[in-house]
Amino acid sequence: NKRRFDISILCCMFWISQLIAQRYTMKITAKAVAKKAGVSAMTVSRVLHGTGYASKEIRKRVEEAARELDYLPNALARGIHTGKTSVIGVLIPVRGEFDAHVVHGVYEELFQRGYSMLLGWPPKILPEKSDTTELTHINRMLEQQVEGLIIHPSHDDAKNQYFEDVFKKNKPMVCIDRDLPNANINFVGTDDNWGSEQIARKLLDYNHRSFLLVNGPLQISSAQQRNEGFKHTLNQVQGTKCFETYNNHHTADWIEDAIAIIKDKKPTAAFCFNDIDATLLINAANKIGIRTPEDISIVGYSGLKNLQRTQPKILSTMYFEPSIIGKEAVNLLLDSISNETNPPRRTLLRPTWIEGETIAKIEL
Repeated sequence: NKRRFDISILCCMFWISQLIAQRYTMKITAKAVAKKAGVSAMTVSRVLHGTGYASKEIRKRVEEAARELDYLPNALARGIHTGKTSVIGVLIPVRGEFDAHVVHGVYEELFQRGYSMLLGWPPKILPEKSDTTELTHINRMLEQQVEGLIIHPSHDDAKNQYFEDVFKKNKPMVCIDRDLPNANINFVGTDDNWGSEQIARKLLDYNHRSFLLVNGPLQISSAQQRNEGFKHTLNQVQGTKCFETYNNHHTADWIEDAIAIIKDKKPTAAFCFNDIDATLLINAANKIGIRTPEDISIVGYSGLKNLQRTQPKILSTMYFEPSIIGKEAVNLLLDSISNETNPPRRTLLRPTWIEGETIAKIEL
């Protein structure tokens, strides 16, 4: 008898577990909510999606029924019918502090505006022109019915034909950080030409006339603009000299070239493409007894707060808040979604000069 009783208990437990599993795996539909609330499925859709009128009494009945049944609307299915999925594709390579803050800004603004984010990124910073990984990511996002795209393009020379599938599907897109002069697309980034001009003027005001310019990869628009803005300002003052080296971000050979220029040409100031390059140059110079700013003033660009905390001295740099770029990109994209006839726009955010401890005035 005891054995039969144990078997009965086990059977009951099994059936109870099956009922519980069925309850949580069962797909609750709008029809089930409609039946429980005593209304039509169309009314349920209007109430829960906020797309039409319903009386307070009807609204209360539908909401209570949905809550009791743990009903969750199928956003994907709704998106297929309406074309509105409230999902934005974000293709940004999150490889460092700057990118992470940009994505954080995108996420925060999308969340506040009732949108979700589908995030991806190509594996390479500077891929070969034949590399189609970026386009593969874009096409997969389009297949997920995203309403628009925010991308950090890997091909700065891309033309409209490169984004043919995006244009065919009439999906608005915003590029950040890297401008695409050959494509008719929205852009949000920093005014790098203006920022590098301000750095040059500051160093000139400090009586520097001999400079080292550490360029970034010149196929990147931000590197081109920082290079052009800095040299354009120097060329307006007679007697200035500018020695250049190039960092392609694939090897560290540029550091040896930069140190050789400092030892041979004796520039009194150096402007580096970004804060990371400036930090590497300061450390390399310090190892051979060249002090900053006593022997050479060194300026960065980007104002990465992590480097500000780890530097023995506060780095002189042009600062801008990366998360603002992300937020502005979202605002521009959602505006383009709402106003499809708007022409593409360019938003340039001006950085702020940080007077750190790595530059000094030359006393005449």
